[in-house]
Amino acid sequence: TTKKIPVIFVSANNDTENIVKGFEAGGVDYVGKPLVEREILARVELHLEVAELRSSLEEKVKERTKELEKANNQLTQSKEVVEASLRVKNDFFARVSHEFRTPLNAIIGFSELLQMNFENTLTENQTRDIDNINDAGKTLLKMFENILKLTELESGDIDLNIQPVEILPLWNHVKTSYSNYAHEKNIEIITEISEDANPRIMADQSNLQWVFEALLHNAILYNNPNGKIWFSSDPVTNGHIRLNI
Repeated sequence: TTKKIPVIFVSANNDTENIVKGFEAGGVDYVGKPLVEREILARVELHLEVAELRSSLEEKVKERTKELEKANNQLTQSKEVVEASLRVKNDFFARVSHEFRTPLNAIIGFSELLQMNFENTLTENQTRDIDNINDAGKTLLKMFENILKLTELESGDIDLNIQPVEILPLWNHVKTSYSNYAHEKNIEIITEISEDANPRIMADQSNLQWVFEALLHNAILYNNPNGKIWFSSDPVTNGHIRLNI
């Protein structure tokens, strides 16, 4: 109970060793003889004020610590609620995407059969309508595929295989797969990376291909009639590279 009471010791022995022993014993101040009443009172008043401030500070620290612990518990609970909500959302999107992909593939497949127009019985308006159905089906299918990929990324259920990837062959593969789609909309895809400057990066090839496909698909979908799409790269410091679409 007396641990927090400030102790001032008085001694006529002014050698350093004894003064240090007094401080080690718990004293907070030292007064040598002869005693001066005003000095002693001033020191006592000062140390009482310091002790009061220290006690007040300790109480504030305890209160603040409790507030921080409460806030931390609330954040933990909120984090758990958010994570649970994300799991429910991702599971919902994954289920919906899977359920929609089967009928969409059927719609796309049948519309492509109708586009062939084997017996030349379709009118111009019917052909245009079938093309619109096919385009809309492919757009929806791509959207659901992107949703599935995003849910995998958000949930962390995706394994990355980081390895050296040559940019140009991967881009040319994606470009070729979208060439018919771009041709239908009179969109020109221009590659501004030469074969000699083919850059290599460390990446997961399948996910990088997905990024290219998503960007190129949107670039074609939302482009102007007879528009153009450029693919280029810019060197960045520290061995990084910036790819532009």
